[in-house]
Amino acid sequence: EKVVIGRNLNCSHVLSVSDDPHLLTYSQTHLEIKRVKANDGSFHTQLKDLSSNGTFVNGQKVGRNRSRVLANNDEISLAVNTNKAWTYIEFDAILQKQYPACVTEHYTVSKTLGSGAFGEVKLVFETGTCHRYAMKIISKKGMSLPTGLTTDMSIRREVSILQQLNHPNIVRIERFFDSNDRVFLILELAEGGELFDRITSQPNQSGFDNETAKFLCYQMAQAVKYLHDKDITHRDLKPENFLLLESGQNKTLVKLADFGVSKLVSSETMLRTFCGTQCYLAPEIMKSNGQPYTSKVDVWSLGVIFFICLAGYPPFTEERKDFDLQTQICDGHVNFPPEHWGNVDAAAIDLIKRMLVVQTDRRLSMRQVCAHHWFKDDKVLSELRQLLDRECQLQVQRQQQQQSSAASEAAASSAAGNYLANWSPGQPLVDEVAADEVAADEVAMTSKPMVRGGRKRPSQTPAGGAEDRQPAKKMSVQ
Repeated sequence: EKVVIGRNLNCSHVLSVSDDPHLLTYSQTHLEIKRVKANDGSFHTQLKDLSSNGTFVNGQKVGRNRSRVLANNDEISLAVNTNKAWTYIEFDAILQKQYPACVTEHYTVSKTLGSGAFGEVKLVFETGTCHRYAMKIISKKGMSLPTGLTTDMSIRREVSILQQLNHPNIVRIERFFDSNDRVFLILELAEGGELFDRITSQPNQSGFDNETAKFLCYQMAQAVKYLHDKDITHRDLKPENFLLLESGQNKTLVKLADFGVSKLVSSETMLRTFCGTQCYLAPEIMKSNGQPYTSKVDVWSLGVIFFICLAGYPPFTEERKDFDLQTQICDGHVNFPPEHWGNVDAAAIDLIKRMLVVQTDRRLSMRQVCAHHWFKDDKVLSELRQLLDRECQLQVQRQQQQQSSAASEAAASSAAGNYLANWSPGQPLVDEVAADEVAADEVAMTSKPMVRGGRKRPSQTPAGGAEDRQPAKKMSVQ
């Protein structure tokens, strides 16, 4: 009926994780949680803060010797409000019965992270380890896809693609469950939210500084290059589909999600399906009329995202007054006015220009993008290696907890090694290929200036898993 938590060995739950940076700020008896029976026979759960260093519920400090009643899905943090330790769940048997046994045998379903056109995304906790994941629930009813594919075909395609991928900048699919009316994807949880929301939250909505933008853009480029190396074209790249692993800092790992409109293609196969979000669409898609196009559509879309990361506003939008959206894109009407780009690294501008080339044979490939001289920055790559090494260690720990055999440690190390095969600390992070073979004067530009105006704050969308296809959120220009 009562749990006492602290560093004292007599506590019900002892805080003793040696690598916890906050360990020494936890009190000997930090807090207690107990069930309290009311006069009507009902119960509630009460938390009491016993520490002067602070216990937080949903980011708010409780206060020493003060108590509060816990509600379902309350998040409890220790010492600082960002140091989340637990999520309190009122186990509701009726709620859990909404999901098939194949799901509830392995996971406890918690709060909704967001919803989309094809379903919703729930936070789930793995039985036995309490690891947090995002569960994407896809309804099989009422889905109508512009490509003419059936619901089951679309779902099988997404799952098939995800299960083949193993890269630190790609959202992992952990498990897959199927029922008569729904499909459940258990996905890696990226708790930092969408890249879009992080961009719009920057001071003055002016984009990231050069170093942070480089740190994030390089990871995005590596993720897309990895897909292209496997003959996969994403076709729906936008800031909403890049998720950040952590919420407390901008220099964090980036995860590419949402393969709902991806198509696996061989080297002989061309993409003929018109899809994606208009302001990120490549010119050849806008003009295709069903004609084939290649994976370089992703290079264009990523160039638009790089532009937004550095400037805080989009290069192409219906709110521009000089050209309609289709003309802007098809004729390559984009420029870099000095009042907004004066402090941006010239190498970054050069890269974006080479990505936003209308002629596909003169547009960079993803391999050339990753090898561009803007990314040849020892400091940024060293910081990224450190993050990736930490991610590798976490992977080993997760695998060890999920393995029950005597060979669990070896299996875990092997799995993590495969996971980070492209990011081995002993290997260069930048591909050895010349990115300068496309001449700067080949870039189609316009002399028309573009002036940034106010932004519209979009509605929230799922931040914890692969996003369902929806109209893109808007950033405004005048």
